[in-house]
Amino acid sequence: MSEASIGRYQNILGQQHVVCPAGTLLIMHMGIWHGGGANRSDKLRYMFKIRLCPTEKQVRLWDLSDLPDDHLQQRPIFWVGNERTTDHIHSILTESEPWFEFDTSRLEYINRIKFWRYLLDNESFDADYWLTRLENDFE
Repeated sequence: MSEASIGRYQNILGQQHVVCPAGTLLIMHMGIWHGGGANRSDKLRYMFKIRLCPTEKQVRLWDLSDLPDDHLQQRPIFWVGNERTTDHIHSILTESEPWFEFDTSRLEYINRIKFWRYLLDNESFDADYWLTRLENDFE
């Protein structure tokens, strides 16, 4: 099961409706589950979705000097007798959240690693071999 499997649902317990006056500007993360409802008024209404698009590639635009020298190196994914540090970039990218179920966390780790690759402009970066394992399946 993945996040796509909930796409067939129209309503869920605890959902919140946003009702606002004309001219309201609502800014939200596109990853939040959202949908449109029926227009039950007698007035035509419009909704514009705007995706912010920078004019330059958003890679390596910050100070990288605080990244450790070994941040591109894979760490052992099996027990080697050392404690893993929580501030290591691989630990940060593969940190689970309390609301994750197993499949969601797997997809989230993959997306985080892909995003980090994009930010570093480095297609070979991986954390704990999450993408390497997938990419090796397709070769």
